[in-house]
Amino acid sequence: TASAYIVSFVDHWNEHIAWVNPESIFEGNNDFQDNDPERIKRELRMIAISKIEEFASILDDSVDTSALEKVPFEQRIPVGMYAFTYLEESGMDHAYQVMVYDSTQTAYQDLMEALPALFDSFAISEEYLTESQLAEMEAQCRDTFFCGEMVPPYEERDVRNILKYYAQYETAPQFYTFADVDRSKLDVGKIAQYIWDEDMGQRKKTEYVDSVWDSNDDNMLRLFFGRKLYFLRQLDIELMKISHSKDIFDEGNNVKFGTKALEDLPLNEIRKYNPELEKTLRAKAFENAKDADGFYCCAGCGKKNRSKVYFQVDHIIPMNAGGKSVAENLQILCRQCNGVKGDR
Repeated sequence: TASAYIVSFVDHWNEHIAWVNPESIFEGNNDFQDNDPERIKRELRMIAISKIEEFASILDDSVDTSALEKVPFEQRIPVGMYAFTYLEESGMDHAYQVMVYDSTQTAYQDLMEALPALFDSFAISEEYLTESQLAEMEAQCRDTFFCGEMVPPYEERDVRNILKYYAQYETAPQFYTFADVDRSKLDVGKIAQYIWDEDMGQRKKTEYVDSVWDSNDDNMLRLFFGRKLYFLRQLDIELMKISHSKDIFDEGNNVKFGTKALEDLPLNEIRKYNPELEKTLRAKAFENAKDADGFYCCAGCGKKNRSKVYFQVDHIIPMNAGGKSVAENLQILCRQCNGVKGDR
């Protein structure tokens, strides 16, 4: 028939849904002649699916989402996505979308450029990656590209799926921008600011919010949030940020770690408390290892390469021997030398 109803019963929302090959959604084909409004609606629906976990978590009082809530709302709207399809080893197609934000866009761009070097550094030519290979490669990507403060953060599973795709096709997945989606029209922060500036009472505020929800640009807000409850919760948060200042998100963060205390932690532990410090320490280690021609040099065997993915940051004096996580005690080693040192 001309149309069909598809009912999906999904018990794990962390698996994204894509009923068709993602490329056809954006490129179009002989079966779909899309106009711009319909394409934008589909993009919004796809973004909305990716935000369900986030919105639901904010409603859950047992989950600490303060770091996410204090970020300007517009920065929590994706700027685009990598959309691709690959084959599982079982032979089943797997369609996947990686949402990209202002916070992660540069990191993903750097990763895509480094994919050939990354696979070369691990000497991988197989079409299907093992779990141990995926774990090691994802860790290398995390330490190389995804250091520092990133809110919203990157997802490990996203990088793993990108690696699976590259293993099969030896090309980076296609990036699709959401440039046609006017993010300012989804910015709850601006709606909250208008309510505050107009000094609306509760009744007037309720009437205004209802009118925005019911009529905002062909219901873009409805498409994005899905449930009015999610929209209202975000609006309350933005109003609270305006009325009580953004410092309210720091009230519960009474534990402060000084640089001296962090020196006694490994880099991956420092990330939990001060991600920018970890990023700085790793960057200094690589900068100190760069020669006049712009090559990074392994402190062990002298191996050189322009790509960081061949190397890992290492403590010169191991931490179990009293070494500290300070710039003076960090060097870079190729993966082979680091492995040998670890064995010793």
